[in-house]
Amino acid sequence: MKTDNWTTHLEFDLESPIWRHLYRELAKDRTLVRFDARGNGLSDRTVDEISSDALVRDLEAVVGERERAAPGGWPRGRPTSG
Repeated sequence: MKTDNWTTHLEFDLESPIWRHLYRELAKDRTLVRFDARGNGLSDRTVDEISSDALVRDLEAVVGERERAAPGGWPRGRPTSG
């Protein structure tokens, strides 16, 4: 589970020379779950709340009923994933 960072875009990140190699390597032998944080990328632009609590609720909704998940993130995503 890759949590959000300052800006995300599910489509553009896969083509980014910065991120694409990491995502491909992480997804090689496991399922990599990514999501755009509220207000970023492909998610809705108009949201009622942007807060740490809201981001944690979003992450919990994405994780859902998965039996196992190993969240990880960097810049803003690290506190959310912890």
